[in-house]
Amino acid sequence: MFIITNIYIVSKFMYLKLIFNILIFFIISYLFKQTFVGKKIILFFNKTRLELIKVAWPSLQDVIKSTFLILILSFLYSLLIYFFDKIILTVMSNIIKRG
Repeated sequence: MFIITNIYIVSKFMYLKLIFNILIFFIISYLFKQTFVGKKIILFFNKTRLELIKVAWPSLQDVIKSTFLILILSFLYSLLIYFFDKIILTVMSNIIKRG
């Protein structure tokens, strides 16, 4: 039993479903490559892949050092914000109590 719009095939014909899906994939891929938009998208991804090859990726040691530095600075920054918040809260509480 085939319903092509939902690509549903009865479970006892699983190998047919696989072959059908692969065939549909190749047909759609071929048609996509023939369109102007498809060619532009493929060209974009090819250029992107070539640019990614040129990237100087950091070493694992550099990534670990940078991550550690960011964690420490984030913690120190959060402490700074906490203490400023406490100071402002104390000042505002004193102003309100006097008022």
